[in-house]
Amino acid sequence: MGSIFPELANAATVKISSYDVTNTHLSGFGGWNHNYNGTINSNGNGTYNYSDGSGTLNDGLIGTDLGNTHLFFKSDNSTISTFLNQKSTIANIKLFSYGPTDNGIPGNIDAVNITINGISQTFSTIGFQPEGIPPNNINRLVNELIDFSNSIFPNVVSDKVTFSNFQTSGNFPEYYSISEIVFDQAAASVPEPLSLGGIAVAGAMGLWMKRKRKASSTV
Repeated sequence: MGSIFPELANAATVKISSYDVTNTHLSGFGGWNHNYNGTINSNGNGTYNYSDGSGTLNDGLIGTDLGNTHLFFKSDNSTISTFLNQKSTIANIKLFSYGPTDNGIPGNIDAVNITINGISQTFSTIGFQPEGIPPNNINRLVNELIDFSNSIFPNVVSDKVTFSNFQTSGNFPEYYSISEIVFDQAAASVPEPLSLGGIAVAGAMGLWMKRKRKASSTV
């Protein structure tokens, strides 16, 4: 069983209703196991395409070991398309693996391409570890954060996000692993209510601007 950390329970997250994966190995590859309940079709080369389903990557559980974490082979050039349950503006994305562990694969992701509404950008990942959880013994930080704040996406609204072109390093750079994908929603900007004085000033300013435009038009 995985565990639900505060990052999932308390943050303003957007749920993944389903996801597709292209060019992935089945559960059991390398002794790692994952779940998927959608359609699985063979590519005839040892890899498979997953579609119209859910599983390990959106079950709300962060992996605890290789028995509940999806292992990917970098040379497969896998893509992951996530479908959100509502159109949202995303602040950041967290790619969880599992830890602490002596395994050298968790924490290998250095960069990934994100595509939203047909537009793509490459992001370097930022390693992090949930509070109270010891770091990985090899890669130290086993989870990756993708921060949208200085990107082309901070105000983009969409219900589909695609991951591709995963770049890796570490002791086993040909592999990377994900047990859960979490989308943190951007905080909505809510205008502060005007006081009565503020309303009066705003009304006066509007009247002055109207008069100014009218006067300007007669020149």
